[in-house]
Amino acid sequence: MPHTDTVAWFGAQYGHTLSALEPTTSRTARKGHMSAQPHWPGDASTVEQWLESLVHQEVGDYLGASERTRIEVTLHGDDLALLRIDGSNLTVHMNPEISAPLEDSAHTQESSEEPQLVASRTGTIQDLILQAQPIYLDEVPLRAHLRMHNIPIVWDLYTLPLQPAKPTSGREIRLNEEADPSRMRGSADISVKTSDLESVIQAMLTPAVADLGATLRRMEVTVEQVDPQLVSLSAVIRFRRSFLRATVRIHACVRISPEGLIAVEDLRVKSRNPLVALMLLFARNSIRKIQEESLDLNEELGLGSEGLPRVSDLRVRVDENITLTARLL
Repeated sequence: MPHTDTVAWFGAQYGHTLSALEPTTSRTARKGHMSAQPHWPGDASTVEQWLESLVHQEVGDYLGASERTRIEVTLHGDDLALLRIDGSNLTVHMNPEISAPLEDSAHTQESSEEPQLVASRTGTIQDLILQAQPIYLDEVPLRAHLRMHNIPIVWDLYTLPLQPAKPTSGREIRLNEEADPSRMRGSADISVKTSDLESVIQAMLTPAVADLGATLRRMEVTVEQVDPQLVSLSAVIRFRRSFLRATVRIHACVRISPEGLIAVEDLRVKSRNPLVALMLLFARNSIRKIQEESLDLNEELGLGSEGLPRVSDLRVRVDENITLTARLL
């Protein structure tokens, strides 16, 4: 699942057009059909139904047919006093069969009619909560909690969907790039049981190993905390390819900086199988490259640009759980 999609709804933003005559409503959204409104956002139920459709449209292939996120909206005029998206107890399939886009004959016909922007209204997401307590990556439980405050947004309404195959694209919630982003604040934490780390890594490696014509037979992973920013990881991986059975031993230290940089140090990959050892010898440049490059979480998640806050004070803790915590400033 693409990791930048989580904040895709909050795109970019323009001016301030909040009407002083707009009636203020405050309530938690009710289930029901999206109500026909002369403007967007309309009411809390409209926003909730639009978000439910958007989430299903974007990540539905990764979820079971009957699974849905739970969305709670409290709307005060054009401000979202509360937006809570709860993915607790959902199962995310790590390697789903992606459905082909639905073809609509009406959409395939040429049309001179283009979507026109009807209205843009500015507002603020005063309290955004994304939580999963837990969410299951295949069968592995992962706990996550993100909370953000004071996100400036724009509500855009178009005459037609911007993407014909996506009916939700006739309405948008995007980040207001022209607003002062300095008031945006947040925090995040994510954790997985240390004993489940083997299953997480195995789920990630299995498809890659299968692409090489091999089968991952068994994996053993050990994780230890060296200091507040450094984690030691050792793994024993047993695999089979045709008649070949081999074991690969991996050791590495992972350094996590408060600014969101993740780097691999002291990476060693060995095997007592002569053929595999020879293959690893030819791969030594690729192994060296892993240590020379670092992963910038801000860059990977699209943070720190277009008015979005940056990851700050990133920390890792290893005990019965492996926990990452961060502030977003």
